[in-house]
Amino acid sequence: MMERNRRNAIFLFLMLFGLFAGGQTANRSDWPVAFEKIILDTDREIYFAGEELLFTASYFIDQGRISPPLSQILYVELIDYQHKNPTLRKKFRITDFEVSNRLILPGDMPSGNYLLRAYTLYQQNLSPSLYGNRFITVLNPESTTPEGEILFRTTRDSCFGSNGFHPSPNLHTEALLPEGGNDISLVLTSQSPWPAPSRVRVSHYTSDFRLVDDTLVSLTREKAEIRFPLQAPVTTGIHYLVVSSPAGKRLALEALFQPMPLRKMEVVTAGNRFHPGQQIQGTFRAAEGPLPEKVQVSAVLQGATLSGQPGIPETYLRHPWLVEAWFMSKPWLAPSEIKQILTRHTHCLDTLLFSGQKAPSPLSPPEYLPETRDVSISGIMRDKESGAPLPGKDVFVSVLYNHPQLHISRTNSRGEFIVPLNRLTGLNDIFITPEFTGEKASSQEILIKMPFSGDIPPLGEQPLVLYHDQREIVETMYSNFQIEQKFRGRSEEEADKRERGSDFNIDGAKTIIKSEDYIRLDHLREMFGELVNNVLIRREGERHIMKVLDRDGRPLPGHPLVLLDHLPVFDIDALLEIPIAQIEKIEVINTTYILGLHSINGIVMLTTKSSNFGGMKFNEPSTFLQFQAPEPPFTPAPSAKTTGHETPDFRTTLFWNPHIFTEGQEGSFDFQASDRKGVYTVVVKGYASDGTCYYGRKEIVIE
Repeated sequence: MMERNRRNAIFLFLMLFGLFAGGQTANRSDWPVAFEKIILDTDREIYFAGEELLFTASYFIDQGRISPPLSQILYVELIDYQHKNPTLRKKFRITDFEVSNRLILPGDMPSGNYLLRAYTLYQQNLSPSLYGNRFITVLNPESTTPEGEILFRTTRDSCFGSNGFHPSPNLHTEALLPEGGNDISLVLTSQSPWPAPSRVRVSHYTSDFRLVDDTLVSLTREKAEIRFPLQAPVTTGIHYLVVSSPAGKRLALEALFQPMPLRKMEVVTAGNRFHPGQQIQGTFRAAEGPLPEKVQVSAVLQGATLSGQPGIPETYLRHPWLVEAWFMSKPWLAPSEIKQILTRHTHCLDTLLFSGQKAPSPLSPPEYLPETRDVSISGIMRDKESGAPLPGKDVFVSVLYNHPQLHISRTNSRGEFIVPLNRLTGLNDIFITPEFTGEKASSQEILIKMPFSGDIPPLGEQPLVLYHDQREIVETMYSNFQIEQKFRGRSEEEADKRERGSDFNIDGAKTIIKSEDYIRLDHLREMFGELVNNVLIRREGERHIMKVLDRDGRPLPGHPLVLLDHLPVFDIDALLEIPIAQIEKIEVINTTYILGLHSINGIVMLTTKSSNFGGMKFNEPSTFLQFQAPEPPFTPAPSAKTTGHETPDFRTTLFWNPHIFTEGQEGSFDFQASDRKGVYTVVVKGYASDGTCYYGRKEIVIE
């Protein structure tokens, strides 16, 4: 533990004091890597378009919760496999190693299977197998068929068949994952004599089919055992061991699953059967050791979750991430059940997936730095014609409206820059520009790096499959959905508000000149000349420049920073063309101002009365864009009856609270029974600081 803390401390030190000053990417080849992992839980797996999806993403470093965390921002995507693109993309702040929030599913999204995944910016340097993955089904009766009905199948698929492997009848393989061990092993047993060839190659692959290690084994004994150390980032999850001949013929495939450490909890309620509207109180207790400080408790109609289904969906067997999601949703599975599922899973995989592509080296310089404080925006500045990077250039980033702020970043040797942004939520308008230097600016361009992963996981076709024995639960859920919409309305995302804020990050002792306090002048230049006595405008060559005068009336060296409604302006001639009637006030800071690593020789801030910056034109390579900042925190609504209203309560997810605090070995919860009669599954789940999963569940009946 001390070694990992030391390694993370080195990681943060290098990043904060070396890399932010130098740009986006590290230059060191011995980057002290730490591996982040996300485990994603949703309130259920079957939803209707327009419903609210509740989720919790648990964040780990090297499979534990080591302070301080590296990343503060989580990226969440809902991927539509029918159209091969993301349906939703959101960001969330990680608090206490966790994100608990919601997504509002669009009401017009088509029926189908979707992958919900969560990851940090830094994780994009490594394997996607570390992302949090969850497979959900979304139903939209209006788009499923021309008749507006949901189709049900009467038979289940099977993906057994030839997978490209050619097993030898004389060679038996068995993969082992010793409890508490630090390695995995493959035992090769043969019927005497050993089959040809006399040597085989054994390869270890991750769950995204990347080669971690391989070795040649001489078959000179009746039994041989090959061990592979469990190395991050592939410790938790599915592992594959492939046996092949030296010529490349695939002889055997073994899969095994390394789960998170598990401790079961006992969940107790005051009885097992309840009436609609009755208060349900319960407790949970760990068999040994203290509970995590905080756990999540949910109560969901049985059949709406994976844990309520008797067997793994056949479509899951075709991809390891979906099998992993199944294992994570049922942590109580016995090793024999896991082995049976993995055996079926290996029969669904094609030998071509094991192409020998190397897993990314943990010592490689990272392309993405972790967002240690808040969300950031990054990109590259280059010459438009040659594509050559432009190092040592200042890039200005302004955030408009709700939380206005200005940041300056200097490009590194590869033309890269990174700018941290603070306290933003939802969609924001961003302005980005380099320092304008006349005609040369038109030859520059700024490319913004897409923070969301552009890779769509190769899951192949994932057709919507609902079986006949699910008809009743689906019809019940749809009835719940319609009743909830009628009495509570549709769930809506918070409106995108654009209001000019006053909490600008540049502030200090300043002179303020308000136009309404003086007689109307004809031109903006006259306002500077007559009223703003600490700013000097003069002609230099063919253009005008500004100088800020200090308290003694002497010009500060260099050029001041000129802001128009918080946007940097470098073309003073264009600024002076703004009609003076559009100007609300002018503010001047006439001392040297320190902003981050930059020293600014005076600041002139103009505020207009308009919403279009007084008609000011901003030329290339300046650009406006919408920036997705983290979503605000979310608290699920209590039942209608607990708020004193007699509105019918027909929620499929009856209760969901990710912030149940515990005391020692015990904890408690309470909620009100639904008006919908049926069987509900109460699940209690949490993680200790060492990554151990605490899990308990209980079924209750509302009748």
